[in-house]
Amino acid sequence: MKKIILVLLMGLFVGSNIWSSYIVVSEDSHYATITIHIGDNSYNIVIDIPIPSFSSINTANGSFTLINSPNSGESTVVGEANLPKIYQLIEVPSLKVSSILVSDEKWNELSLDSIGLPKMVYPVQPSRIKSSMSSQDFTMNYSYYFLDVFTPSMTARILEKGAFRDRNCILLELSSIKYNPAKGIIKILTSCKIDIYLDEEKNNTIVHRNLESKTFNQLLSTIVYGYSDRNYPDDESEGYLIITTDDFYREILPFAEWKEKQGYTVTIVNTSIINENLTSKELYEFIKTVYNTWGTPPVYLLLVGDVEEIPTFIGEHSGTATDLYYTLMDTDFFPDILIGRFPASSKEQVDIMVNKTILYEQGRFSQCYIKQAAFLASMDNHYISESTHNYVIEHYMIPHNFSCDKLYSAAYRATTDQVFDVLNDGRGLVIYSGHGSPGEWADGPRFTQNDIRNLRNHEIYPFICSHACLTGKLNFEECFGETWLRVPDKGAVAFWGSSAFTMWREDDLLEKYMFSAWWDKDIRDIGGMTSSALEELYLHYGGGKNSKYYMECYNILGDPSLKLWENNPLTADFSFKQIADDEGFTISFSDESYGCINSIKWDFDDGNISEEKNPIHHYSYKRCYNVTLTVENEDGIRDIIEKSITPINITSPGNGLYVFGLKILDIDRTIIIGSLKVTVESYDESNIDYIEFLVDNISKDVVNQPPFVFTWDESSFGKHNVKAIAHTYGGIVFDIRNDIFVINI
Repeated sequence: MKKIILVLLMGLFVGSNIWSSYIVVSEDSHYATITIHIGDNSYNIVIDIPIPSFSSINTANGSFTLINSPNSGESTVVGEANLPKIYQLIEVPSLKVSSILVSDEKWNELSLDSIGLPKMVYPVQPSRIKSSMSSQDFTMNYSYYFLDVFTPSMTARILEKGAFRDRNCILLELSSIKYNPAKGIIKILTSCKIDIYLDEEKNNTIVHRNLESKTFNQLLSTIVYGYSDRNYPDDESEGYLIITTDDFYREILPFAEWKEKQGYTVTIVNTSIINENLTSKELYEFIKTVYNTWGTPPVYLLLVGDVEEIPTFIGEHSGTATDLYYTLMDTDFFPDILIGRFPASSKEQVDIMVNKTILYEQGRFSQCYIKQAAFLASMDNHYISESTHNYVIEHYMIPHNFSCDKLYSAAYRATTDQVFDVLNDGRGLVIYSGHGSPGEWADGPRFTQNDIRNLRNHEIYPFICSHACLTGKLNFEECFGETWLRVPDKGAVAFWGSSAFTMWREDDLLEKYMFSAWWDKDIRDIGGMTSSALEELYLHYGGGKNSKYYMECYNILGDPSLKLWENNPLTADFSFKQIADDEGFTISFSDESYGCINSIKWDFDDGNISEEKNPIHHYSYKRCYNVTLTVENEDGIRDIIEKSITPINITSPGNGLYVFGLKILDIDRTIIIGSLKVTVESYDESNIDYIEFLVDNISKDVVNQPPFVFTWDESSFGKHNVKAIAHTYGGIVFDIRNDIFVINI
């Protein structure tokens, strides 16, 4: 049974305080059953239809009804009624759609007049660009509002077809609300059946296993209905392609080696291998060949060099610099590779970007700063920028125990000095929304390239999200985003921003979608979370309005595989060194843990514990001991490491008279006639890396595997000391035999 609930509330709309009636229409369930037919086979997908709510607003241009439908998209025809839409990507086995049939439609009809709402539904407005502080003219197609038919006419249609890597997808539009403008009547879809008929494509049924990727599987499974799990192992190495100018090859090597340690299959390609005078088209064709032919095609792509060194594209929709096209392996707008750029114009700048990235990912920070974030909001249109930040802070940051600075120009009169203070103190995230230019954040609060150069945030580098015009303009001499990465010992580890003008509404959605990707979808790499955000924005508008523009204009400066820390990093580690060979043996321990450590605890495996940082501990008996170190940080997170202390013994020679290696007499001292043969035994040989043998503190030999035997055959007539030092996996132990009299002439 339908229930209507009327609630009065006061809200904000385009900057004015108004009274609105808020009406929720509730049904037991709204859903659409979609049947995919291919040949003689078929399968079903069920899509929930969100239940709408209605409110009224009074403006200078009249009274209108607003329709809100949670998790729905929007109409895109400017001047006509803004009706909720469902835009859904669906995986299909074939892209050859022969027909689509909608049947069994059930609608509830509702007169807006009957529930006290205006007959006219608020029209879609042009996106408001952030480049101007002036108000925008109201747009309304008056002839549309005289139509005495329900619009739109089609309940469902396919807008686009494309592929994510080798996953075929169609973009379905479902109009769950229809509107008769002349009569002010709404029809609400409660259920329907949609049959989509596909023709078989034999050449598209091949499964390209090498294009499978755990990164893309996680990304696509959250936005594609019917996404199939092919049950491939998720521990297979992912490809990472680095394109660099020849001049930067040596500087990028440490980064490539670090990525290999993380488990990626890394390939560095110098631009001269492709073409001496490389164009963006030639580079794209090379990347496409790599993608289609290599055994491990790239999941991530890093361009090393500014646009003068490695060219970029000019976007068809944005008219400005974009690296997006390097990732489009098909004709659609959905990236098949996640891309970033180190925008360096010198070897020194490559070094800076490599070092910042490795430092961040290792988590060896000089102080705890990861769980602190700064949100900067503009003076202009502050009700949008502030409300977006507040939503993100309340829904994502506070529940995950982040502390957040609200540096809002309007609400709190935030200043540039305050931005300096918080950044120098260390912030893991800096999120800006407001006006910008290629050289600065203009009003939220103002922060320029020179301000970046004057920072003192050494080794505490944030990830920057810049929702502003032009701050990531790649084809500018040095844009604002590039400065963040280029400055040494300060600045940022990565930057995400626009090379073109941006819009208030789209930036609002994009910011929310990025944090949703991080926390709701558990996508931690910045390439994945920003790509997810842009794809969600694309779906919000069904590929219309400014969705393609936004796919082009937002670019990552930095490593796209960079994973954001969700907690202050904490790693327990220690080394040890034997310092005495007395009754038993004595070990000096060195705490080498890093992170925001509040407490440490040692367990020496002999009934003794310690909370000292670098304790010295005496063991009464020689045997193996499994020592554990537990560290805890300020977030209450613990890390534990265990290492084995494996003492050694020089078992031969002992006391006695030895002649050419044979013991012929027991005596209370050691006398050797001939060469000196030393044998060492360990309580656990598997824990020994190698043993070094010294005679009179001079290194003579190294033995890498058992039996650990050393023969000293130098001429001698006198006493000598023999020392065996075992280098174990984690520390050093030793044993000594003194006063060995050797006669070897």
